[in-house]
Amino acid sequence: MQAMEREKEKQRVSESTPNRTGKIQVMVRVYDTVSQYEADAQRLIPQGWRIEQQSQGGGHVNIGRTTTGAVLTGGLSLLFGGSRTKDKLTVTWRRDPE
Repeated sequence: MQAMEREKEKQRVSESTPNRTGKIQVMVRVYDTVSQYEADAQRLIPQGWRIEQQSQGGGHVNIGRTTTGAVLTGGLSLLFGGSRTKDKLTVTWRRDPE
């Protein structure tokens, strides 16, 4: 667990220090909520990061819940769609060298 925390701290430092490597820096982040993304964007954009690409993947359909709901409601729940997991937002960040 401590190694994981050290890695996160190391990542925070490298994303906040100027890019003097002479190379383009790229990182991919997956966000569970829009508010997590917004907080990251407010911190990263002033540090020279910009969004290269973003996508929102649809959550997968939970067959067990969908089937149970359909059985219990006589199929009515199928009119409202299947039971899905929450969508995630994937953002590719890019920072050019200074």
